[in-house]
Amino acid sequence: MTKEEELDQRYKECIHNIKYYLKQIGIYLDTGQYKKIADVLSELQIEIHQQEKDSICSNRFLNALLMDFKNEAVKKDIRADIFVEAGFKIEFVKEQDLISILGNLLDNAIEAAQKCEKGWVSAAMYMENGGSFSVCRIENTYTGEIRQRGDRMLTTKTQARQHGIGLQNVKRLIREYSGYLHQEYENGIYITTVILPRKGGF
Repeated sequence: MTKEEELDQRYKECIHNIKYYLKQIGIYLDTGQYKKIADVLSELQIEIHQQEKDSICSNRFLNALLMDFKNEAVKKDIRADIFVEAGFKIEFVKEQDLISILGNLLDNAIEAAQKCEKGWVSAAMYMENGGSFSVCRIENTYTGEIRQRGDRMLTTKTQARQHGIGLQNVKRLIREYSGYLHQEYENGIYITTVILPRKGGF
């Protein structure tokens, strides 16, 4: 079962269980067991709250992808802040392409932040220009030297060839969607911005 299917299954189970909570409440109401009604409501609130904690955005595929990223960051003791604007649209990007683009960029951000004391990653996704552009902005801490050749960032990883393939694949996919990738760094903060037009060319 994929992460997306697992998340969908948990959501359906929560909705399904609500019917039985309501039946319980009805029975307790008929018999005047008000304390038990309070207990049921308390349990229901806990379950709904757990679902809310597992939800970042309404797009289930993107949500599963971001939750996976956030869990990975927690395992590596990295603070991860994620904001997805209500109404953010990314459905026009194929799911496998979304994994390649965001997966590579977020993995790189985590890897860089992991080398820093109190490293962190921040990701924001929102619409611009009246909803014409979908924007993904990723910021992360980094330490050490960043080498640059022209407008191209050069990796300092020992597996430079493998890393380069991943980033070049991201750039190729963004071009296929007539999009734009911008990377900048200053004062220990690395910023990657992806802009994808929803209609026509960029």
